[in-house]
Amino acid sequence: KGRLVISDREKQIELSSKDQSEVNSWHADVRSILGQFSVIPSAQETVRKLNSQAGPVSCIELINENCIFAAADSVIYVVDARVRIKEQIKLKSILPGNDLVTNAILDNGAMLWIAVNNQIVRVNSTTNKIVNVLPEVHTGTINAFLRCESEIWVAADDGISCWDAENAKFERFVTQKPKVQWKSLVETSQSIWAGTKNGPIYLFDKTTKAEIDQLKHHK
Repeated sequence: KGRLVISDREKQIELSSKDQSEVNSWHADVRSILGQFSVIPSAQETVRKLNSQAGPVSCIELINENCIFAAADSVIYVVDARVRIKEQIKLKSILPGNDLVTNAILDNGAMLWIAVNNQIVRVNSTTNKIVNVLPEVHTGTINAFLRCESEIWVAADDGISCWDAENAKFERFVTQKPKVQWKSLVETSQSIWAGTKNGPIYLFDKTTKAEIDQLKHHK
């Protein structure tokens, strides 16, 4: 008897035959099928590994159990659960310059908010198509996003801004302090905590957006 084993490194199927000639026929059929797929660009794309790409991964956002968005320089890679690149979103197609770095990604329902240097790009997370670039209100690098009820808080080197989460309209700056670079945001029941490069952690009221306290000696 002959046998044919088909494996994808995770699962394995073994087929048995009455004689070797039947196995040889199966081999010919499998080679023919693989030959057909090898000439399809989309099939080649699905087997490329993320770790073979150039550039450091700066941030990752989970979309669902089977899909993440991983940013490396000016490219957003759509990656499946087996770490295979399914699609690439190239931000250079709409943004000028060669030194584009993606610093933060926010999954805002159907729209993905992506911080590239000091600008915000929105991408449809279903179609993976670029929707628009929001008005440029920050002069410093954007470092973090936070969805807080109907608003999105944006932390950047030049201040913290608030945007309407649904229509993506700029509302106001929460704070702009000279020489303070805002690096991270987290939400509690009543407050927004903001971390800085300079050291202090600031607390803001979620409703009024007023600064209510700060922690200076946390080291």
